[in-house]
Amino acid sequence: MYKLRFVACFTCIFMLIITMLVNNTAGAPQLSADMTIEQFENTEMGLGSQGTIVQTVPAHPKMLYIAEAQTADGTAPKKVSSEGTSAAIIFILDASGSMWAQVEGKAKIGIAKEILIELIRDLPDDAATGLTAYGHRRKGDCRDVEELVPLQPIDKKALTAEIEAINPKGKTPITLSVQMTADKLRALEDETIIILVSDGKETCEGDPCALVGELKKAGIKFTMHVIGFDVTEEERVQLECMAKAGGGEYFTAKTAQEFRLAAQEVVQESRNFGNLKVTALRNGTPIKAHMEIFVQGEVESITSGRTVTDPDSPGAKLKPGTYDLHVVDRETATMPEVMIEGITIEAGQTVSREVDFSSGALRLTVQKDGNPSVAAVRITEAGTKSRVADRDTSVHNPLTIHLLPGTYDVVVKDDRTSPPQEVVFTNIAIENGITIEKTADFSEGFLSVEVLVDEQKDTAGLSVYEPGTENRVATGDTSRDNPKIIKLVPGTYDLRVIYKKSRPEREVRFNGIEITAGKTVEKRAEFGAGLLSVEVLVNERKGTAGLSIYEAGTNNRIATGDTSRDNPKIIKLVPGTYDLRVTYKKSRPERELRFEGIEITAGKTIEKQADFVEGSVSVEVMVNDRKGTAGLAIYEAGTSKRVATGDTSRDNPKAIKLNPGAYDLKVIYKKAKPETEELIRGFQVVKGQTVEKRLDFQEGILEVRSTSGGTSVKSDLQFFNPGEKRRFATGSGGKTIAMRPGSYEALIRAYKLPGKPEKRVSFTIRVGQTTILDVVF
Repeated sequence: MYKLRFVACFTCIFMLIITMLVNNTAGAPQLSADMTIEQFENTEMGLGSQGTIVQTVPAHPKMLYIAEAQTADGTAPKKVSSEGTSAAIIFILDASGSMWAQVEGKAKIGIAKEILIELIRDLPDDAATGLTAYGHRRKGDCRDVEELVPLQPIDKKALTAEIEAINPKGKTPITLSVQMTADKLRALEDETIIILVSDGKETCEGDPCALVGELKKAGIKFTMHVIGFDVTEEERVQLECMAKAGGGEYFTAKTAQEFRLAAQEVVQESRNFGNLKVTALRNGTPIKAHMEIFVQGEVESITSGRTVTDPDSPGAKLKPGTYDLHVVDRETATMPEVMIEGITIEAGQTVSREVDFSSGALRLTVQKDGNPSVAAVRITEAGTKSRVADRDTSVHNPLTIHLLPGTYDVVVKDDRTSPPQEVVFTNIAIENGITIEKTADFSEGFLSVEVLVDEQKDTAGLSVYEPGTENRVATGDTSRDNPKIIKLVPGTYDLRVIYKKSRPEREVRFNGIEITAGKTVEKRAEFGAGLLSVEVLVNERKGTAGLSIYEAGTNNRIATGDTSRDNPKIIKLVPGTYDLRVTYKKSRPERELRFEGIEITAGKTIEKQADFVEGSVSVEVMVNDRKGTAGLAIYEAGTSKRVATGDTSRDNPKAIKLNPGAYDLKVIYKKAKPETEELIRGFQVVKGQTVEKRLDFQEGILEVRSTSGGTSVKSDLQFFNPGEKRRFATGSGGKTIAMRPGSYEALIRAYKLPGKPEKRVSFTIRVGQTTILDVVF
């Protein structure tokens, strides 16, 4: 930016920025950074420059620095006159309540309106302008930001009317106003100037400086200038940070008169611009290469975009000075770059530069069975692993890849074949302006596999291997298609067919199968199996049991199942001798039946029937003549061998299936203190019959109320049988406690009172009644 000798007043600064920026971006070429990698990687590439600046081009340069000196005839670079046009400008005006404060006896908002209107009146008629204001509609509203005039060709009358109607009221949402303004610029290619006028810093908790930096990094093309009108030092820091982050300048204004005086000087100086017109050529034809322009010696570019293809384009508008130019041909595989240093720009003059990216091309066609096909393409420098480019033919087939002159190797790989197939081209010589054509053919052959079980089509798994190895190249099965067709690259293969429905699994192998392009080889795998039918009856009715099949005389289990869905259950088995175990788990204890030495023959069915018998016991639990919950345990009669457990929490009576025999029943009622246990000995369970048992329990309720000085106090409780020292239960005061009828003693301890006093009290529990103990400490 220009260094000003003196900028002190609001009006002068405002006119300075407007005049500078109207001319600064005028006539710039249509620069764009929206080209995708795919777009620029699929076109040609080269390297060079105008005249004798570059006389030779290396085969694969990564960067060539060119010092600015002279053209081919030894003279200075040609310069032509350039006329400027107007830049796009958006004003963001602070219309918060503080703008009613006065400067030199006049409201700041009045001064701002007056100067804005003057500036608008003096703008060129072809200017594009927009206006946003904040804080002008509602008090205390951090969302009060409004686009009064969108960016459009200037309508001075309408714009003036909008400015005059502004009435300051609210807060200062600077961050939101910048965000809303920038959102409108995302789709624009040309640079836009944002001028923010504010008399204070953000009051809505945003961070405008950070936001401006993020928007610039996101590629939105704008320059932000900020005018602080009568601000404090703290407010100046934030506003100045915004201007720096936005690539613009910050100005402080105190009086309107000083502003106007300084503005006259800045307007005159800001009209002094020149142009840099950059043309990139490929084999003599202009292309859109990516370029960046830097102030000489700086690492941050001041503008970026594409080189011009229109001979009438004036190029990029720049301030007088010395610049470095970086040009990249992103459309060529190696993306060569050129850096031209020390380009001098003078006011009113256009400097032209040409960069030569001449190249040759490889045109690659990929086909399979006479049709276009998709494959991956890798290009390396000939005889090395130095990668030049990676492409595929998913979008373009034939695929054209532009390359610098040189010698290359090309590997074309089809990952969709089994196994993946490669076609390799070596030592392809590329010359400028010449296209080399190559075709990669991935035609396939076919393997047809049919699976028969007992002469009927059935499902088996298929695996194809490289011959004599465990390197599997294809898999499939005949669940949908029988025969199953598998595509294979021409060559020799082994096939394994695995039939999993029989027990144990069976496998058929075919080795050394020759596959030829366009032809089909047919293979048939035949399996024989026998059937074992197992029916399960419980009390002469069908029931569910688990099935396990073993090799005869061993513990080598080869098949499992159950009769939950199919009864009888049919199991396919390879011919041989087997043992069968049938486990019935629903009765207690579990029961198992065994069938040994079962002979299975192909095509035949062996039937087995497992008969189980059972009875049941039904246990009902009553508490004070109402159903209640108790735990149940069943033992073999006269022993401690428990065969079943349960409770009546869900089902009352609770039914438990048992094998016929003699049992003991233990019922434990835990809800009343002390726990109650009832034992019923030696009841008989008979096949198909239910034994009914009913247990009656009784209880009453105890409530202990502890007080001290008329106030309730917390206490804990211990319960004893009369005269005993060993407690049988504990509890808490203030809660109801279920207890068995009888006489008891309670130790009540007020643990929250000093000294934790306690009392031992006798009491009696009666069936269905509540006993209340009032204990005073």
